[in-house]
Amino acid sequence: MLEYEWYLTLLKPDDLVAVCKIHKIPVEGFKRPDNAPANRVHAAIKNTLRSGFNGGKNKRGKKPLTYESLLEGVAKEYMNKNILWNDINFELFLEKSEIYYGNKPFVSVALLYSLFPDIYKEQLHKMLENSKLDKFIFYGFQGYKESSTYEKINNFVSTHLLYNKYPNLKSTLEDFSYSLNDNESKTLEEFILLTQQIDDLSLYKLLMETHKDVQYLLLLAFLYHNDNYSNSDYKIMSDGVELILSEKRQNLLCNNLTLTSEIAKELPELKSANSQLVIQNNNLRLNLEKALNDKKDTQEKFELLTGKIDSFNLYLKFFESFSEKIKDEFIVAGGDSFDLGPYLKNNSMTIKALKDIKKQGKEELLRNKTIFLTRNAFFHSHEWSNMKNFLDKNDLEYEELYGFSELEYLEQIIKWTFERETKLYDYNF
Repeated sequence: MLEYEWYLTLLKPDDLVAVCKIHKIPVEGFKRPDNAPANRVHAAIKNTLRSGFNGGKNKRGKKPLTYESLLEGVAKEYMNKNILWNDINFELFLEKSEIYYGNKPFVSVALLYSLFPDIYKEQLHKMLENSKLDKFIFYGFQGYKESSTYEKINNFVSTHLLYNKYPNLKSTLEDFSYSLNDNESKTLEEFILLTQQIDDLSLYKLLMETHKDVQYLLLLAFLYHNDNYSNSDYKIMSDGVELILSEKRQNLLCNNLTLTSEIAKELPELKSANSQLVIQNNNLRLNLEKALNDKKDTQEKFELLTGKIDSFNLYLKFFESFSEKIKDEFIVAGGDSFDLGPYLKNNSMTIKALKDIKKQGKEELLRNKTIFLTRNAFFHSHEWSNMKNFLDKNDLEYEELYGFSELEYLEQIIKWTFERETKLYDYNF
């Protein structure tokens, strides 16, 4: 059996599809490898590798896929899945492989080939044997230790977090927080939420994915739940975290002592700086007084502006009431002009619209309405005469507006409205 043929025996149906996608290997008769039977996907990969093994060329004349490049591609794909694989020793590599890819040996083999090529060559016969016996692919390797998950965690703590023999401290978790800064406390709170419902395996995965500077906070959060710190299974973990925090407290104390000494040396400079601050404070006080005076001037201007706004609001209320009174009237002020203000825009009618009503014989649209007309709205005298004849003939009410500006027109419309209300009032009484 060739080496690549053995490797293909490690691939389950979904693994075959994954390899096809990584290397863009086509499966004849199918656009997507997901839709193809497993044996067809297997045959496509095997034929591609056979071509590479024989040193041939594919249909497009490009260099075909070799077994070695297939392994490198798989390794690259899975090293990019947010798991830290770089700069780790071989024992940690074995542990990570079992935790993350124990049931996907094709990934573990590819990672071994990429990260530790010499060991791959030396242990190839061992991997062949393990795959036949359905054991973990790296079982029996030097450095591999078969253990439970919590034993792996304790070993990780002893190897990677503890650098000295730890003492048997008896601190409580409440005392742990004494040595944490604000950022560490925030990180710890996040880890406490993250580890509320978590088993040993999930904790171990998180531990290896967490930056080494805050791994102890993750363990501390896990110990926080369900009195785990008192569980004998987690004794090494608990003692390790206590040691780290004890050292942090000692470092904090030393830093405080150092800071006190440095402050004493800098005291003369601090006194001089204080004198400068007094001078600056006086300048700030003068600037503040000036700012307060400026604020007073601004307040007076603001009050004046507020009075103008109040007056403006009064005019707005007038025009709201006025527009309601003439809601059934039309104003033809000239051309397509609508410059009589926002409250009269619904009353404005263009010359064109009025001419269209006349032309189409729809004079009933103007019945029971008053039309305010300006002579300036018409370019020619005969147009003006024709429009007046049309209105008179159909007994339509209209008022002629004089002047040349919108202000003059508004004055006349307001006066007309007042006189109409006065007549109605006199009539009713």
